[in-house]
Formats: sequence, structure tokens, C-alpha cells
Amino acid sequence: MALFKVDRSSASTKSFDAPGIYSTEIVKAEASLTTKGEDLVKLIFRGEDGSVASDNFLNRESVWWRVNSLLAALPLIKISEGQELDFSKAKVFQDFVSQFVGQKVKIKLEEETWVKEDTKEEKKTLKIKKYLPETNPF
Repeated sequence: MALFKVDRSSASTKSFDAPGIYSTEIVKAEASLTTKGEDLVKLIFRGEDGSVASDNFLNRESVWWRVNSLLAALPLIKISEGQELDFSKAKVFQDFVSQFVGQKVKIKLEEETWVKEDTKEEKKTLKIKKYLPETNPF
């Protein structure tokens, strides 16, 4: 059985203040299923000031490019170019995305506007739009 570790900072929900590029660390991977039964992994990114952002990675072939986009920004993850993985097998997708925890990456946040259906009120949020390497690996 795993031991509980007291870590109050992990409960922080402070959001990033403005659009921009931020240095972060991937601190958590939360695996779940969508209502359609598809694998989903939510990655939690923590900035140097404790701000938190998250991004969902859906296990669907049409959006696997997003996993490659993140992988391209993580040069310390050593996976052979052209390697093929069977994401249809149980937990393969979850385990693959979960290996990014502990890695440092820059995220580009952009403002996105949406309308809340029940109140028709316009809302704004910051969404991760791009991943960039934290440091030049060369």
C-alpha cells in the first residue's frame, strides 16, 4: 500500500493571470473515461508561482496529434521516432501519457471566449494552445 504524503501545495487551484508563455512542470496525470467510454488523461501543469492549468488528452486517433505535439516539446522523454504503440489495449494510452509527469515544459495560454448556455453570459478562460520545450536540448 502506498503512503500518504502531506503536500498542501498540490491542492492549489490558483489560475494563471493572463495569456502568455509560462514555464511549468507536469505534476499530475488523472486517468478517466468519457461518457462514451473513451480513455481520457487530464494532465495538470504547475507554474513556478504555483499557478495551475490543465489539458485533456483523449484517446482517439483523430486527436493523437496532440500527444505528438506535447512529446515534441519534451526532449528528455526518450522514445524512438516511428515507434508504434497499441493504444487500443487497456491502460497503454494512460501509461504512455502518465510518463510525462515530472517533466518541465513551456505552455502557451490563449484567451478563449464561450457563452454559458443557461445564462447566455459570455465567459472567458485561458486554454493551453501550444507546448514548447523548456530549454534547448542541444
